[in-house]
Amino acid sequence: MQFSTQVQLGILGLLIFQCLFFSVFLFTQIRKEKKSNLYLAILLATLGCHMLINMLSNFGVVNADPKMVIGLSAVYGPLIYLHIIALQRKKSDFKISRLVHFILAPVAVLVSQSGIEFLELTIKIMVLVQVYTYLIVAMLSIKRFQKIIKFTQSRYESINLSWA
Repeated sequence: MQFSTQVQLGILGLLIFQCLFFSVFLFTQIRKEKKSNLYLAILLATLGCHMLINMLSNFGVVNADPKMVIGLSAVYGPLIYLHIIALQRKKSDFKISRLVHFILAPVAVLVSQSGIEFLELTIKIMVLVQVYTYLIVAMLSIKRFQKIIKFTQSRYESINLSWA
């Protein structure tokens, strides 16, 4: 095995370990009022498992079908978005309606197994568009939240609190 391959494998192994370690840590730190930790833990666990499956299949340890792994990619965008929304909102209870965000993942797995190349390419493009859409929506949500904080802060600064 070449040195560069060993370095890449070491870095990938370190990333997988970090993802899985921090996801376990966050799962143990979950409290009722911190749903954002749950979303982040699930995101890190998914990312770590995805990288681990890719690494093991590259070495021939696991015979992972790349078509099945596409479903994991469809989960990243919604998890990032839900994590950011949970950070912004004081009360962010989990609702069944939020599962709609994840509908593309099982659809991607089912369509990728169909064997029709056009559908497979379409679903890969849809997954990319979905992830980028969720990232853009999350960034816009952060921008809106920053404006709210700035407005609230400026309102409090304008109040004269010296009563003497």
